[in-house]
Amino acid sequence: MHTIQFLGAYWYNRPQTLTQCVQQLAAFLVALQQHNAQLYGNWFEKAPSKQAALLKPVQLDYSSVLQVFPKNAGEASLPETSFRVGLWNGARKEQEAIQLSVALGSRETKYFPNNCLIRLRESIAAQAFYAEKANIAELEHLLRRAWQPEWLVLQ
Repeated sequence: MHTIQFLGAYWYNRPQTLTQCVQQLAAFLVALQQHNAQLYGNWFEKAPSKQAALLKPVQLDYSSVLQVFPKNAGEASLPETSFRVGLWNGARKEQEAIQLSVALGSRETKYFPNNCLIRLRESIAAQAFYAEKANIAELEHLLRRAWQPEWLVLQ
């Protein structure tokens, strides 16, 4: 059986405004939900505790996704390094938790500051779904289409 616990897409120098980053992340979240609603149908903003995070649901529309980005940024602003966002799927059991982290909008050229990271950990549902090679290939394609990364890592 093929198992994956981590996926990372990385890319250089792609300056984007806050508006562009929000639109791109919202579209990616919708694509993930369409890929597998059980795994990716619910998102919550990361917080100091699970209880606090469950009070911060993220809908898959522009205005809701905008709320998870830094509050002090204007919609036309470019980040100094990147806009960073962390989401969690709201799983009650730790072994079903999925985390999504993105860093978007950077114009850095030396490192990989723009990225999309998905941590599946030991999610039984994810491992069962991705036991099918076709589902892994579809997720890979989704990441490539959404972010056009220079480098993609699956572990």
